[in-house]
Amino acid sequence: FLFGQRRDTSFAVHEIQASGALSAPLQTGVLEHWYPVVASYSIGARGFVLCHRESFGYAILEIREDGSPKLVARGDLGAHDPVCLPFTSASGQGCLFQAADRSYKTVRIDAAGQLTALRTGTFGDVSCPVMALVKVRSKSFVLGHEPTGNRYLVGEVLDTGEVQSRPGGTWTAFHPTLFPYQVGDRAFVLAQTAGRAWKIVEVSESGAPSAVDADNGTMRNAYRAWLPVVLNGTPHVLGFADPGVSERAPVSTTTWTLQRLLDDGSLEGQIGEGKLADQADTTCVY
Repeated sequence: FLFGQRRDTSFAVHEIQASGALSAPLQTGVLEHWYPVVASYSIGARGFVLCHRESFGYAILEIREDGSPKLVARGDLGAHDPVCLPFTSASGQGCLFQAADRSYKTVRIDAAGQLTALRTGTFGDVSCPVMALVKVRSKSFVLGHEPTGNRYLVGEVLDTGEVQSRPGGTWTAFHPTLFPYQVGDRAFVLAQTAGRAWKIVEVSESGAPSAVDADNGTMRNAYRAWLPVVLNGTPHVLGFADPGVSERAPVSTTTWTLQRLLDDGSLEGQIGEGKLADQADTTCVY
């Protein structure tokens, strides 16, 4: 399913069909607030969506079998962290990585939506406004990217919540969109520049990205978000472009593309595309 929310607080749920098409809205409604950060995670067989707003508040929605969201908890994170990444730890626990400037904190999330603080600390010596949580087998890594010198930082998130620094490096350009995904036991990151150039790097078990620095090509649109989708057991990626950033005429809807992933992590090609009539300002899949 695809969950999307608009700034007017309304939301819609679509089914992602095996053909590569998105269904008409299955569920619609209104949440209490507009949440600029939404991300999905799982605990066992149960799926959840974490929603975070700029006034520190958060809500946790449990996803029912028909795709509809059910509010299970709400509270206050104590600060608005522009980086807010839920993930499942090696021991199967729901966790949250938050970061602002160079500071980070890790939090455990239980099935009732209650949060327990684990660790706080600093990550690297520069601020990374763009970060991704990369799963490599049972390990979790944070990949941070900063715009001034195009450096990337790597840290392993341990079960204790501590983030241990790993060797980083530099790319030739700044990539404001980082999308981590897995194909079998291999982990990859799709990185895209504001100018629509993109590349794919593989992440090793040490957390280090492969030494691919040249861009693979240019995307049709400047996609602001990529989301992982599995259809008929095959991994895909679903990309969303903001209105007005398409190489075609600006539109008042959200443009999307669905592409299949090959075993080596590369993109096979577009198998579906379209526009959402109910423009989504934030999106996640579950």
